[in-house]
Amino acid sequence: MKKVTIIQRILPHYRISFFERLFEKLQARNIALQLIYGQEYPGTVPRTFDLDRTWSHRVNNKYIRLPGAKVIWQPCIKTLRNSDLIILEHSNQLLLNYPLVLRLLRRNARLAYWGHGKNMQALGKKRFREIIKKWTTTRVDWWFTYTELGRDLVRGFGYPADRITVVQNSIDTRVLADAIDSVDEVVINRIKQRLGITGDNVCIFCGGMYPDKWLDFLLRACQKIKERIPDFHMLFIGSGPEEEKVKKAEEQFSWVHCVGPVYDGDRAPYFVMSKAALMPGLVGLGIIDSFVSGVPLFTTRNSIHSPEVQYLEDRINGIMTECSENSFASAVIGYLESSDLQLELKEGCAVSAATFTLDNMVNNYAEGIERALVV
Repeated sequence: MKKVTIIQRILPHYRISFFERLFEKLQARNIALQLIYGQEYPGTVPRTFDLDRTWSHRVNNKYIRLPGAKVIWQPCIKTLRNSDLIILEHSNQLLLNYPLVLRLLRRNARLAYWGHGKNMQALGKKRFREIIKKWTTTRVDWWFTYTELGRDLVRGFGYPADRITVVQNSIDTRVLADAIDSVDEVVINRIKQRLGITGDNVCIFCGGMYPDKWLDFLLRACQKIKERIPDFHMLFIGSGPEEEKVKKAEEQFSWVHCVGPVYDGDRAPYFVMSKAALMPGLVGLGIIDSFVSGVPLFTTRNSIHSPEVQYLEDRINGIMTECSENSFASAVIGYLESSDLQLELKEGCAVSAATFTLDNMVNNYAEGIERALVV
């Protein structure tokens, strides 16, 4: 039986279903999976969730502060023994990657990267880091990219196209989908009454609350929406270092509601009562929740999106506006005032929800592992 080891800096809750199903898929193909993961840097999101399985191992990440940078050591060298394929996150911060790609450790094991192909949130001052990342890109035997955009980026660095697997990054949506189907009007009315919501023009933000999410931009845009849509209310689900901004807005405006962190099916009533998901800054896997719930996502054209934003088709399953508060607010207002557009985008979400599934991701990843093992 071949052995594959995947090393992750952290294990977010939304990845647990993926790894459990990948383990089962690989086991059926006579391939053993080993997962190694650590904990998040204090005060950051997403947070690590424990996975108590014989094939998963938690290590204690060592976060080291350097001038202008932070690096991480993952103490798992001994655990890599007998691995035929080691899959690493493509990140300059991960010190373990360097001795592995330089073939100073586990020389007989095949190596693969899993990542975006570049830092999608990199700014000009970080270009040197991108040079390092480009250098490491071609020094592995296989690549797993999140989306087709990642594949194109890796190919652009000269990496062979026939050694790249596009996994079509997704999350397990079964719990959320089932919960949405079972939500009844009584639950919705109870929540609306508790929050003081009397109308139907409700929108939602669901995700981590950190700078790249542009909460200041969103809150200012929401004020413009409220001026035109009197019964507009905004729900915020999530937590993070900028959560206080939402809490202060909630104190100031009766139509802003800071719900806090809510997971899995417990989020269903909030999506059901919402007409749109508003996320002007970074968009990542949250777009999958939008598709599954039938709540179209609104964002802006910006340079910090994760590759999953590629799933958004403007005015088919969501809306992408110019990068200004006025443009963003105007698009939301026009949408809330058009029942026809709401129906069109909802239908588009349903089509996308059937395309970007966790089953497809697991199948793609497993097939890529099989090919990487014989490269």
